[in-house]
Amino acid sequence: MYLRKPGEMIKAIEAAREGDVKSALAHLEAAQEDINAVAGALDCTFIQLCDFSKQGPNGTWFHSGAFGGLFISNSTDKPFMGVAFKDSNSLRDLSTDADWNPIAPLTPGVAWGSKVHRGFYLGLFGQFTTLSKSAPTEVPFDILVMQLTSAYSNDARLHFTGHSLGGAYATLTYGEFLRRLPTPPFDSYDFGDLYTLGAPRTCLEPFASEVARITSPSAAKKHLFRLVNQEDPVPTVPPPQGASLVENPFIHVGGAWRLTGTDEGGGATKMHDEPPAVPPQPILDVIWNLKDHKLSDYYTSWQKTNHS
Repeated sequence: MYLRKPGEMIKAIEAAREGDVKSALAHLEAAQEDINAVAGALDCTFIQLCDFSKQGPNGTWFHSGAFGGLFISNSTDKPFMGVAFKDSNSLRDLSTDADWNPIAPLTPGVAWGSKVHRGFYLGLFGQFTTLSKSAPTEVPFDILVMQLTSAYSNDARLHFTGHSLGGAYATLTYGEFLRRLPTPPFDSYDFGDLYTLGAPRTCLEPFASEVARITSPSAAKKHLFRLVNQEDPVPTVPPPQGASLVENPFIHVGGAWRLTGTDEGGGATKMHDEPPAVPPQPILDVIWNLKDHKLSDYYTSWQKTNHS
């Protein structure tokens, strides 16, 4: 969900280009009014980490990039920070979602060399053109890490979350943080859990296996929670057709739980972790079951679990 006010964002950009920093900051604050209200309701403070949602990475026509923010708990008893990514809410986002053919990472080592959903990879690790002469291109992941490092407090546990497209970005970011844990600045974080809601698959192996290895109970106190609301079809893709699973064996990370939408059985049941991959639903089922993908329905189902 993109809660920033587009009109105020445009004014902030125009003021920044004219060198009016004071006005730019004022418009930026107004643009984030709704996000700040949500953060306040959670007793948190919000800091934007990256926003590439209105432009596409170089080499694409009508894609979008990642939007990520940091929610900082105001509690001193159990301080935490949550990196949250927004879901799909524009044609650019849908174009990014649909560009699922897997590609090898263009940056060596990313995702342990696993092939990655092209749209998701470029949205997080692609090059984006800027207006700056000193830094003509930026990478969303690098900007996110730089901003997070500046805002991070050593006594706060760091978690990651996202719904739909945001869940895909959260999964890739979580995996990359795990992969780089032995190196700065990643070794300075009190690294926590991953919570995704209605996330599509992101990678082929060995991504899921490496995430499982590092987050296993014997290795570290890190947990994966991949939530699926009832018959939500989005977690069954990519690929969009079952026949393509043999050629493109995308695999989810572990921690799969189905929200039942009822009070029976605690409101949630443990699903089997892939492999084998759950095959995509037939198109008529997808159309019918998309109602289960809405973030509001995830919240309603979550309220019926024992975690409420």
